[in-house]
Amino acid sequence: MENYNIKTLPSILRGLYATPIICELSKNNVFSKETKKINKENCSKLKNKFMLNLCSEYLSQLKITENIKNEWFLTDVGYEIFRRSNSFFVPHSYRNVVLNLGEILKGKKKIENIKIDRKENILGSGLTHLRYFYQPLNFCKSFKDFDTLIDLGCGNGDFIKLALKVKKDLKIVGIDLSNDSVRTCKKNLKKYICHKKSIIFNSDISKVTYWKKKSSRILKNSNPIISMWFMLHEISDHKVKNVKNFLKKVYKNFPKSSLLIGEIIKHDNNILKEIHENSLMPEYLFFHKLSGQGILSWDDYKSLLVDSPYLLEYEWKFDNENSKKIPSAFVWILKPKKIIETKNIKLWKLTK
Repeated sequence: MENYNIKTLPSILRGLYATPIICELSKNNVFSKETKKINKENCSKLKNKFMLNLCSEYLSQLKITENIKNEWFLTDVGYEIFRRSNSFFVPHSYRNVVLNLGEILKGKKKIENIKIDRKENILGSGLTHLRYFYQPLNFCKSFKDFDTLIDLGCGNGDFIKLALKVKKDLKIVGIDLSNDSVRTCKKNLKKYICHKKSIIFNSDISKVTYWKKKSSRILKNSNPIISMWFMLHEISDHKVKNVKNFLKKVYKNFPKSSLLIGEIIKHDNNILKEIHENSLMPEYLFFHKLSGQGILSWDDYKSLLVDSPYLLEYEWKFDNENSKKIPSAFVWILKPKKIIETKNIKLWKLTK
């Protein structure tokens, strides 16, 4: 007889209801993440109190909320879920694809015509990426020779905002293919950047000579560091050689600049089966494949360092608790080989 886990059925069905409820309550700041208590001021802005109470009651059955003296609170588990609720936003932004799955399967609707919730996608991506920013930014504090940040795929601008806390006088170049992202980034950074020392605009990041020329006012006489958060899979088209060619173009145009790269990794099915109970990677890889994004394997990414104009200076791995110890995401700091070789020659001459 086949083994049957009695928890599987409800846990799979639950996502249909729990995910949108968590996303919407989180976006409307219904619960205070500091006190776990329901935020009455924010709740007063929501008109349908019946639905709000019904959602809170449903979440209590899942032990996410609890009612104490006629007031709703987050449980300890609920606190952790809402603290990380941004992880639900990006998969949830693709909900219309799933809701129209019947029409897509029958060929009555095309995936490319299904509307993705871009605002939720941008919000979720920005908040999810925050966890990767802090360690490399602290590491970059030791870099004294860069005065400009070029952020390829600037999204909502959160990384730029944090970078400005590390170096207040940074000149900023923010580039994103999405007009929505550019608008959001400009809005979020309005208080933090000076127009004379920054430019944020729409562009395909693979067109290096174009965005370099468009940024020339800021880049003149500058020493930039170039960041690209989860952008390589956008330009790979599932081929390592495309990413290699892109990195060579970046090096040709910015031969002295270090690179700060964050990427998500494509796991094989065996690892996904192994980690599915405590990981959202099956869902993340599902919608990345759905939108045609060329996520590469860990071996593919490591091969980028072979015959590369860059050397790996530092590496952070995230979520590698599986039998093969392959991370779900990583962050690299790459330095141009020529810079390192020049320094080594100088040291050799001094010690000779």
